Amino acid sequence: MLISKLEVFHLRLPLLHHFEISSGRLTHIDSILVRLRGEGDEGWGEAPPWNTPIYGHETAETAFHMVRDIFAPEVVGRRFDTPGSINAVLGQFRGNGFAKAALETAWWVLEARLKGKPLHETLGGDKNKIVGCGNSLGIEDTPEQLLDAVQASLDMGFQRIKIKVKHGWDLKILDKVRGRFPAIALQVDANSAYSLEDIDTLRHFDDYGLVQIEQPLAYDDLIDHATLQAELKTPICLDESIKSAEDARKAAQIKACRIINIKISRVGGLYEAIKIHDVCASSGIPCWVGGMLESAIGESICIEFASLPNIKLPSDIMPSCRFYRPDITEPENVMSRQGTYQLSQQPGIGHNPVWERVESFTVKRWESS
Repeated sequence: MLISKLEVFHLRLPLLHHFEISSGRLTHIDSILVRLRGEGDEGWGEAPPWNTPIYGHETAETAFHMVRDIFAPEVVGRRFDTPGSINAVLGQFRGNGFAKAALETAWWVLEARLKGKPLHETLGGDKNKIVGCGNSLGIEDTPEQLLDAVQASLDMGFQRIKIKVKHGWDLKILDKVRGRFPAIALQVDANSAYSLEDIDTLRHFDDYGLVQIEQPLAYDDLIDHATLQAELKTPICLDESIKSAEDARKAAQIKACRIINIKISRVGGLYEAIKIHDVCASSGIPCWVGGMLESAIGESICIEFASLPNIKLPSDIMPSCRFYRPDITEPENVMSRQGTYQLSQQPGIGHNPVWERVESFTVKRWESS
């Protein structure tokens, strides 16, 4: 397809309830939307790098700059007929996965629309797959608030509960959660809060029957995770450490983990996400899809990606009502009472931005001439 126009938006979306991880608390999400136009249609993509680099290196400001000043001149007015072709152009620039993903996912959605196919079909997913979902719960002010949030999540139908942990909010919290909910599918996410010096604490995580321990050690580490995994019965899941298919290959080779969380934004888009999926499948490592508190645009792209066969565990894909009222699309994302989503039956993702809502949350906007 010939890309005729590119628009990029920096959105600031207020959260219904704060969300805290080991490195900081969020009250709103800064997200980048890209709208690509070509061949008489348009596709929207999204990546939310947040407003400070507490998860990755990027911020919404840096991603907006990269899309506007670096990527747009390379893309507008050019033809890209395969995902590999646009990936090759973006790939000449190092890093900046969120900025790449915002643009690249817009290309995939536009491609699917032009073909008249749902995105999952364009990705090679299973059209009959029902996507299962778990809820991710942040660090709360009191244990009682967390227990209430777990109960509310179960009442909504979520299939698995993930709680964030850090020093001082870990074993005692797990005692309380397991004491009240002894049989639920439960996992923890440390967002790199620990080191091998904490191995005695980390060994105790084995006592709680967890599905997995997500990213306990440094965000850029593989080797220490391999050391830790050899000491634990509970599977380690890598998140921040996996930015490419090569990272996944190396993690599998040294047995740094037994599960991998694929975040489309973190890895630079769907092309690389598929490669990671395939490496994990060939290595016997099951995957799930992680979220970054996207709007319904990004979440819908995640749902479609979760149709791939090696996405075997419930994914962090949230209904719109979890964080936003209103979300920026019609329809909004609605999860079933069984904690599942059905795939789109419409070309693309089946969720269209409501222009007035997009405008109301826009911090700044740019469009190519």
